[in-house]
Parts: sequence; C-alpha cells; structure tokens
Amino acid sequence: MAFNPQTINKELDMANLAKHNVNYSAIKTELDAHDTHIAAQTAHGSTPAATAGKIMQRDSTGRAKVAAPSASDDIARKAEVDAVQAGLVEHEADNVAHLTSAEHTKLAGIEEGAEVNQNAFAQVNNVVAGAESDTLTIAGGIGITVSANPATKTLTVTATGTATPGEHGAGHTEHGADPIPTATETDGGIMSAADKKTHNNMADPPRAKYTTATVKPLPYLTWTTPNWDTKNFDTNDFVSQGNNGEIIINEAGTYLIYANIVFSANAVGFRNIMFEKNGNYLAYQTNNAKNDSGQIPAIRSSLSALEQCEVGDVIKISCYQDAGPEVTLNINAFSTFSIVKVAGFS
Repeated sequence: MAFNPQTINKELDMANLAKHNVNYSAIKTELDAHDTHIAAQTAHGSTPAATAGKIMQRDSTGRAKVAAPSASDDIARKAEVDAVQAGLVEHEADNVAHLTSAEHTKLAGIEEGAEVNQNAFAQVNNVVAGAESDTLTIAGGIGITVSANPATKTLTVTATGTATPGEHGAGHTEHGADPIPTATETDGGIMSAADKKTHNNMADPPRAKYTTATVKPLPYLTWTTPNWDTKNFDTNDFVSQGNNGEIIINEAGTYLIYANIVFSANAVGFRNIMFEKNGNYLAYQTNNAKNDSGQIPAIRSSLSALEQCEVGDVIKISCYQDAGPEVTLNINAFSTFSIVKVAGFS
C-alpha cells in the first residue's frame, strides 16, 4: 500500500476538528449555566460584583450589563422591580379599587336597568300597584267631590251637600271616635241615648193600672186597703205589688197617682179615702153618703196626687166609713188604682 501524506494530514485535520467541536460544546454548556446562574442572582438582587474581562459585567450600582452601560441594556432593574412590587401590594390591599366577595355577589344580582330604591306603597287598601310607576285615582262618592291642584300637588275632598253622604255616622255618635257633642239647653248637638230614652218615655210614659177582683168588706171606723190583685197593665214593671195592697216604686221619678173607689150604697155617714207614702199622709178626700138631691147612689170617691218618689217608696191607698157598727160596707170590684210616671226619666 502506497503512503500518501495528503491523506494522513486530512485525517488529522478531521480528528482535530471533531475534538475542537467537543471542547466548544462543553464551553458553551458552561457559559449557558453561568448565564442562568447570573440571571437567578440578578432576580434576587444579590450577585457579587462583576469581574473585568468576564462575559457578564456590572456597573457601579450593581446592575448586570451585556454591553456599554445604558438604561436600556439592564438585565435586571431591581429598584424599579421593587417599586413595581410595592405598588402591586398596595393596589391589592386597596378596598376601594377591589370588590369583596359579598360586594361582587351583590353587584352580580343587580339586573340591567335597575333603579335606586325609593319610598313607595305597593298597595292602597286592596288596590295593588301593577307597575313600578302606577296611577291611583281618588274619586268622589255620593255628595263628595275631589279636586286636584297640580301646582301645589294637593287634593281637596269636598262634601257638596247635593246628596246624602254614605255611611259615616257611627264615628260621630256619643261612643264613636269623633263624637258630635250632645245637645244641651244652650247649645245644639245630637241626641244622646239617655235623651232618646227620655223622649220615648215622654211620648209613651211608664204606667200601670190595678183593680180588685173581689168585693172587700169595709169595717166600721177602720182604715182598710183594697186588694189590688189584678194587674190590667204595667208597661215596664216600674212598680210592683207589695203586701196588703201596697204598691212599691221600682224607678225613681215624679208620679201621678190616682184612685177611684166604689162603695156599696148606704145613706148613713161619710166615705173617706187617703194616700200614704212610706206610712205618712199624702192626700185625703171625704164624701157624704147622700148627694144634694137626697139620693143614695153607690158612692164613688176619687183621689189624685202628684208626688216625687224614689226607688223602694211604698204607696198605700186606704178607705174608711162611719155608717155605723151594725152596717158593713163593701169596696166594690169596680174600684181602680192607676199610677203614671210623668217626669224624672233617665
């Protein structure tokens, strides 16, 4: 085999080139690692000062440089980064610029076009509003007119008197919320319940009438009370019957008391009748058995009295005859007793 120096040199050059390439890759890898390390240290702001002739250099303030010092060739600007970071922290803590979770939820629940809340009535009595800005019209009823003044924003309700108003009187009676005063002797007003009762009693006063169902003997010189055992009428039980023909007053007032006594016929002596109140003399009347013509009729005696009575007063009617001890007269069944309340109503 022939020796060729050119071939040998070429093979040596190829071997040297391959070795150079390996060395270059190793150097580049080391440089890349160094750059990464420098970048990490710069980010933390704590790399040592640069050494002249190295790939990476720092200026007098410690900033890493890749070329001539200028503001645009800083690899890391720590002061500016710290300032930006401080601004970010301050901005994050700003409660005005940022919403809380509750505030975000509240805003998310507001519909588009929503308006600010305002005082309003959704319903007046049983009239319900049908829209956000609905209209309620106040109308006049019987005898009532309603006028509006847009300039002063007022409504005026007026009773015209041209017709009878609707129901409203209950509040103006004596037991209502806004009572009209009752009438007095000097001032007009409405009639009270007591006045109404008095008025009714004056038009239809309490009254009673009694009779005796049987003839009662009238002994000589003895005051005797008829048996008022039959009640013809008593409009409201304002009197009642007591013992021995007595009448008891159940309601205070002024009374007209009247008695009509019929005696059996006899020509001798006198016939007397008397009213008593609580055992005291009240009124008295005497009749002769004969009349002026000498006739002897069945004697009728009448007596009346106007008396103020209180509850519990006892009214008694007594009869008397002096025809003689041998004669016994009778109080006839036609005899009557009447009493009417004429004043003092309540």
